[in-house]
Amino acid sequence: MLRPRILDRYLVREILGPLALGFLVYTFILLIRFLFDSAALIIRRGLDAAVVGEMLLYNLPNIVVLTIPMSLLFGILIAVGRLASDSELVALRSSGVSLITLYRPILIVSGLFTVLNTALMVWALPWGNSSSVELTARIIAETVARQVEPRVFYPEFEGTLLYVFETSPDDARWRGVFLAQSLPTQRNQVTIADWGELKIDEARDRVVIELTDACTHEVDLGSPGSYQVSCNERVERVLQDEFSETQRAQFSGVKRVREQSIPELLATLRDPASSPELRNLARVEIHKKFSIPVACLVFGLCALPLGFNNRRGGKASGFALSIAVILVYYILLNNGENAAQYGKMSPWLAMWLPNVVLAVGGVLLLLRRNRDKSLLLTRIDRWVRHDLWRRILRLKRRREARQQVRRARQLARRERGGGG
Repeated sequence: MLRPRILDRYLVREILGPLALGFLVYTFILLIRFLFDSAALIIRRGLDAAVVGEMLLYNLPNIVVLTIPMSLLFGILIAVGRLASDSELVALRSSGVSLITLYRPILIVSGLFTVLNTALMVWALPWGNSSSVELTARIIAETVARQVEPRVFYPEFEGTLLYVFETSPDDARWRGVFLAQSLPTQRNQVTIADWGELKIDEARDRVVIELTDACTHEVDLGSPGSYQVSCNERVERVLQDEFSETQRAQFSGVKRVREQSIPELLATLRDPASSPELRNLARVEIHKKFSIPVACLVFGLCALPLGFNNRRGGKASGFALSIAVILVYYILLNNGENAAQYGKMSPWLAMWLPNVVLAVGGVLLLLRRNRDKSLLLTRIDRWVRHDLWRRILRLKRRREARQQVRRARQLARRERGGGG
């Protein structure tokens, strides 16, 4: 019988290879999806490779925290399936090694990745989300500023006409700004300023122009006799939204919550001005920072009995099994998050229920597999193997019989037609 330490090292080496492959594949797939989602922004704004690389860097934590549990599940399924297909697990079981003993190295690997994923969720993820939103806002402001040419009217914003006399070398500020706006309340206003600068407001969902030493002339079209003039050292004017619906979603309240660290989330909970939905989202985000990393332990628990059954499936079968488990997990997670946002479910229950469900299922499967029983319950197993299979064969025979009768009738009609 192999010593536990040798067995642990051997199983860990078997897991790390497929784990690295799964990590590369899953991360590549999600990165490609991100590039497709951001294609409109990249192409429309004409971003260079350095800016696109910066966008990928800021969004990498958001991708990696998901691909780590996925790749761990894939690696364990492939490793255990390989040992089972080569009858190494049978030899270990014959020498008295139980599956619970085999779970020890899996628990060690899962625990290490749980710690790593927790660090990424707590520190790297808020930094990445916040930096990504700030970069997107800066890109939009800078590209719009570059499109404005001196001594040329810029009518791209609906209901707004912009004209500047001079631009700075870096296009950051304009000298001599003329801004005419038609307001929804039948009031027109013309603002003339010495300096102007395009910015994104604090809520990061509107483009605003900050004017310095500005005078505003306002008239009501319904009452032409009323005419107002006001001068201010600094004033902001909101331009028509430049963001698409996808970009607007990036600046919504949900995204702002995901940018916050744990102390900031706790401050949001204590803030009396926070809406109930925002508080629920903050609670969800706090629990999510720990529930997703714990999924590494849960996936490891489920992967051992499932991998034992995957004896001849290979990498393709392991990939399919991992996708199925991940799909169940994230469906439960996303539905729970939506329910918790509107107060239909407690936030802690919504975020931890997928882990509890898969953990209970993994323990039951591991115990049954350790006793050399089928992973399905006895009655379900018997029903699948005998009753359901017999019904499928019976239906197949009936369908073949009907097809033979149909062919015979067609052949008879052809013979009668030929004889006539």
